[in-house]
Amino acid sequence: MLARPVDSGEQCFDELLNNPKDISLVIKMSPRELANFFGILVSNGGLELFLEKVGHELSVLFYIPLFSYYQKWIKGEENRAKLDMVSETASSAIPDGELPLSLDKRFSDAELEMIFNEVFAFQLSVGCSGACPRCMFDAVPRVRDDVDFDKIKNLILKFKSIFGRTRPVFYHASDPKDYLKYPELHKFVRETCGYDPHVTTKVSNDEESLEWLSRLSQVAEDVRISIYHILDEAEITGLLDAIALRTGGVFKKGSGVFKVAGEHDDRLSLLNFLEPGLRGFYEGFGDLLVDDLFAKPYEGHTPNMGITFEKPGLNKCDGENGVFLTPRGLYNSARLLSVSEHFPQGHIIMPIIEIRDINPKKGDYLQDYMPYSVAGKARFEFPKPVDHETAFNIRIPDLPDEFRKLEVTLKAKNGSFKVGYDDNGLITKVKKVV
Repeated sequence: MLARPVDSGEQCFDELLNNPKDISLVIKMSPRELANFFGILVSNGGLELFLEKVGHELSVLFYIPLFSYYQKWIKGEENRAKLDMVSETASSAIPDGELPLSLDKRFSDAELEMIFNEVFAFQLSVGCSGACPRCMFDAVPRVRDDVDFDKIKNLILKFKSIFGRTRPVFYHASDPKDYLKYPELHKFVRETCGYDPHVTTKVSNDEESLEWLSRLSQVAEDVRISIYHILDEAEITGLLDAIALRTGGVFKKGSGVFKVAGEHDDRLSLLNFLEPGLRGFYEGFGDLLVDDLFAKPYEGHTPNMGITFEKPGLNKCDGENGVFLTPRGLYNSARLLSVSEHFPQGHIIMPIIEIRDINPKKGDYLQDYMPYSVAGKARFEFPKPVDHETAFNIRIPDLPDEFRKLEVTLKAKNGSFKVGYDDNGLITKVKKVV
């Protein structure tokens, strides 16, 4: 018998323990509730028993991918390591296929084509060496798992005509640098699919990073370096000089090939120039006002998203509808206009179990249908004003209509449905389009 959660304060925990195959219960949990539930299972010694009661298929296709996506929310490295262990055990029992996650054993060729027409990203590793504190996708610290190199190449070969048109990237809650064979994979994609995948990477001034960039500079044409983790101008300059030297000048600031998170660099320079004078001007008022004034620029990535969520607010990052693949799961993504306790990343993320008939209706929740369909690919770029400070003051009514409208196409066995929804995932309208 599964142990009952102790002082969980969540009635749904009890319900889920009693009926773990009813995933409608876990679908409604927030990331924090999921992480707490996982921690309770581990502390009570009931994780393996819970997954056994769920059954191998549902564990591998839904629960482990869902827990893994929010692994950063799980408290304690020992608990995170427990998830790594059960994931490895479960994946070793999957019949081996030619594609990652043995997708060729789960889906027909027609279903695979439906899925990969909507893929926007391949996440090559679980975990990230950078693990930015404000990572909007909550990349868990330390690399824990990766995609088999030969299997991802098989997938690219099988769907090369699709990928040549849709141009997916090869990172998500990860850093391409953590996949040591990424330069070789990048070259393979370029030669096979005819496009140059965009790369964003966080590197440091160390031998391993510079050697990786040196290899990448021989094949890549669209690279962006994140420097949000560096809060010292001299350190930024030193890193960029080292990169330019190691890559023979291919990657240097201002190059069309090599981009830097320039708005961070520019604002850091401006505020470093202004700060002494401002502190002197406000002398006598205490440091609180000035510290608050300078908080945003020095924090780097967008605050109040992901695990740093504190209060509901406008989602000020680019949104993505569609499908992405990681070493532990296949997921649907539907972007939101706001971040909230339930959706702190500004997206609804749900593992895909299978493709079946669906019948979405107004008043239902979108996330109830996402495990059984494929979300159509669409990208929404948040307005980027010339004056970066303006971005902090944008209001929902000021956004372009396309960005303000929440709508996703769900593709299922019985056709496609254009579904409107709100920031809680509640469906507001449905139109069958095929």
